[in-house]
Amino acid sequence: MAEADSALVGMAAAAGRRVVVDIHPHGHLQQELLAGIAAAAREQGWDLSFLPGLGQEVAAGQPGPEGPPEGIVALSASAAAATALAGLPCSVVELGGWVARWPLPEVDEEAAGRLAALHLQERGYPRLAFLGEDAAADAGRGRGFAAAARAALAGELRLAAADLVRSRGDERIIPWLTRLPLPCGILASSDRLALALAAVAYRHGLQLPEELGIIGAGGDPLLSSLSPVPLSSVRLPLREQGQQAARLLGELMAGRPPSACSPLIPTEVVAQRSSDRREHADALVAAA
Repeated sequence: MAEADSALVGMAAAAGRRVVVDIHPHGHLQQELLAGIAAAAREQGWDLSFLPGLGQEVAAGQPGPEGPPEGIVALSASAAAATALAGLPCSVVELGGWVARWPLPEVDEEAAGRLAALHLQERGYPRLAFLGEDAAADAGRGRGFAAAARAALAGELRLAAADLVRSRGDERIIPWLTRLPLPCGILASSDRLALALAAVAYRHGLQLPEELGIIGAGGDPLLSSLSPVPLSSVRLPLREQGQQAARLLGELMAGRPPSACSPLIPTEVVAQRSSDRREHADALVAAA
């Protein structure tokens, strides 16, 4: 902590540096990253410009921003956009991993999976299952979940992007759900997938949280509110990831070698009704 504080003091001398952020704020993940970057930028006195899509424009042959920035933080949509930003005459931290020049701040996805399994077990679900997509973050969450669940793990289903169309999602998810022993607690690897799972379960008469407990990952309050039952979720340290990215950029702009980034450990579950089997059972006993 003392090293981090001294680094911030040193970077504060760079007040007024122009920094561009190329991150589309179209989802909770991106918005949390932006909030963390903005907080660190205020600490360091940067002149922050918000230019989502800059990398795509440069990759398409358009000129870069007028008055070149000293630094860019980006979450690029493609390798071409990331490569185009890396070719600009400034320091760049690209969080999508397309251009890996140094270790980037990352969330410990296996820890997120372990935390979800512990939450479901504490809520009284004797069997557990995992629903994920074909993505690196999902693989990490699935490994952590399976390691913590051990013998309680009753099933696993991974969906391809094409399966997330509603009709095809139903075709894949419904047979899998019917084979699971109930009651069962399920980690859906994202809040978006948790919402889809809750909707499928609700349409087919499964009781939440009595028969099926659901927890997602990301802590998106909007997606939780859209669910038939408010969704529990592992809060991912995305703001902290944004802050680390900004501090890394500050080191690069100052000409210092980047510090090692420690994995960011998720430590909080936003508990909602979708996984509250224990409290639901207590309420039934009290009402009897």
